[in-house]
Amino acid sequence: MKSTTLRESKCGAVMAIVFAIVAMTVPAQDTGVAVRGLTGVWEVKTTPRDCATGEPIPAAAFEALYTFQKDGTIISWYSSGTPSTGHGLWRRENGWNDYSFRLVRILRTTAGVFSGKGEIGGILTLSESGDEYTSDEYTITYNIDGIPGTPRCINSVGTRYRLNP
Repeated sequence: MKSTTLRESKCGAVMAIVFAIVAMTVPAQDTGVAVRGLTGVWEVKTTPRDCATGEPIPAAAFEALYTFQKDGTIISWYSSGTPSTGHGLWRRENGWNDYSFRLVRILRTTAGVFSGKGEIGGILTLSESGDEYTSDEYTITYNIDGIPGTPRCINSVGTRYRLNP
């Protein structure tokens, strides 16, 4: 009887340690407190601009969703043209609010035929609150043979998506 009780106590202690470790590694839900980092889901408004003059081209603006993950990867979705998903990488640069990123998306015609790939990259700066960012980006479209087109310039504004608005 005594060995069974001891075995159950050890098992209970091990279970308590496992639960404590799991609780420490599970990401926190949205608490409404500002997060000072890029990890999370972002609603993004992107406006192309003339690279030479810097003038925005509002008629070509589009929206996107970006998910910046802790492991330095990005998943994105764009509403422009034929909607597509992109995948890429990001990293923090100087300080807590400067970041760089680069991602790629597969392009297709409206009939669903592969037409090349698009690359987007740039730098972004997280606001003091941690709930917004601004970016200076480039985009290059590659044809089906991998030949790059003329780089284009874009600026984006991202707003952190929250569980509780």
